[in-house]
Amino acid sequence: MGEDLVHNKMLRALPPTFLVPLLYLFNRCWESGTVPSAWKSSILVPIYKGKGDRSDPASYRPIALTSCIAKLYEKMIKLRFEPLIDNSLIAEQAGFRKGGSTLDNLIQLDHDIKKAFTRKRVVSAVFFDIKKAYDTLDPFAILRQAHKFNVGNNFWKWCRAMLFNRIIKTRVG
Repeated sequence: MGEDLVHNKMLRALPPTFLVPLLYLFNRCWESGTVPSAWKSSILVPIYKGKGDRSDPASYRPIALTSCIAKLYEKMIKLRFEPLIDNSLIAEQAGFRKGGSTLDNLIQLDHDIKKAFTRKRVVSAVFFDIKKAYDTLDPFAILRQAHKFNVGNNFWKWCRAMLFNRIIKTRVG
């Protein structure tokens, strides 16, 4: 639940007559490539990881509470574009993909190692663990990738609207 104090339970309980104006709002946002500023505001709540010095900020995981209405809108867009983007990804991309898991990559690696072993061959593997990957993501790189996927102007404008001029407030205590 974000600053707008709208909870998912409230959205689920809406009568059908309220869904039409909500869909109208979503369509206007999509067509204009803009989103309400309240959707771009988050309350950051630091959650203790359970280890480390409690006075060290690195001992906390930041959880951003955002508008449930914005999350519903994002989910609608995700469902619409996921098949298009999914078809553009390489088959080996398993993480962050519907029906996939990084476990799929581990199973494939295990298979490749066993196969190479029986053939007396060598297998090379490179692993990346990018610390704070989300925090260091370049929003311009996201927009360039969206353009490469040929997702259309509205999607590109929506990405731009959601990525820039965000407001994050930290809740302490």
